[in-house]
Amino acid sequence: MEQSDFSQPVAKLPKLKFNKRLQIILICFVVSVVFWFLIAMSKTYTGSFIFPVQYINLPVERIVVNDLPKSIVLSVKTTGFHILSYSFSKSMNPVIIDVQASLAGKLDIRNDQVSVPSKSFTGDFSRQLGNEYFISGFAPDSIVFSFSYKISKRVPVILQSDIDLEKQFDTTGSALIIPDSVTISGPADLIASVSNVKTEMLRQSGVKNSINTKLDLVSERLVATDVNQVTVTVPVEKFTEGTVEVPLHPINVAQGYSLKTFPDKVTVQYRISLSKYNEVRPEMFDAIVDASGLPDPKIKQLKVRLETIPVYVKSVRIDPAKTDYILRK
Repeated sequence: MEQSDFSQPVAKLPKLKFNKRLQIILICFVVSVVFWFLIAMSKTYTGSFIFPVQYINLPVERIVVNDLPKSIVLSVKTTGFHILSYSFSKSMNPVIIDVQASLAGKLDIRNDQVSVPSKSFTGDFSRQLGNEYFISGFAPDSIVFSFSYKISKRVPVILQSDIDLEKQFDTTGSALIIPDSVTISGPADLIASVSNVKTEMLRQSGVKNSINTKLDLVSERLVATDVNQVTVTVPVEKFTEGTVEVPLHPINVAQGYSLKTFPDKVTVQYRISLSKYNEVRPEMFDAIVDASGLPDPKIKQLKVRLETIPVYVKSVRIDPAKTDYILRK
């Protein structure tokens, strides 16, 4: 029994020595990898860095009509550590390009296109990167500016809308847009063809109250506006139906004739907002029949026409729409 108990720890010794040997091997491997990584990262490599670009101080009297590059790719030589550091950076600050300064002495009335080598901005990139980086190339290798002379003019603002009104509700007038016109500027040939500026689409459904909102203007490429947003008011009220009886007035009756209509009055039906309902009077309507074609036995009835109606009534209908008549000499 005692010999059996003594033999068990002796059997575990080879396994314990093996584990220690494995640990030493692993530690040596990790140390060698670390040293290899440090040596490798200290060497010089060539990498590609993407820098966003921002343009400022564009010529006031001209406009750039081509698409300028939004970023420039740099070929950069530096140590592996710096390349790794760049790879883990979240973002790069945009390099500011002063167009007026870059084009100094190159832009005149005869030049519509100017090319600026990208390497001329080496100092701007180096200031952000630091002295540890050597810039060896650019893509694109130059920035091309295509110019057109800029003109301005005033154009109206047009509301784009898709408004679904609740039943018995309607607009009480045209939409009010402030400002109702804007100044646009851009290339002369393009601005000449622009007659208005539209708002973004105003979409609302089940409307039963006046709409007051701000809308952005729809922008077109190369066309700038002095304001980017307008205030829009669409007056909405509850409507009801109203009727008035209006006397008929013959016009253009031939000299020496008199005209009598049957009936001599017509009923005018209309829709009107509740706030204006009590303001309507028969004398606000002028119902006429035109006798300029008489006498003519082929004309059996005369069409009734409303010459004047209040501006705040809608959906006007006349009953009857035609009348009989007697023309006496």
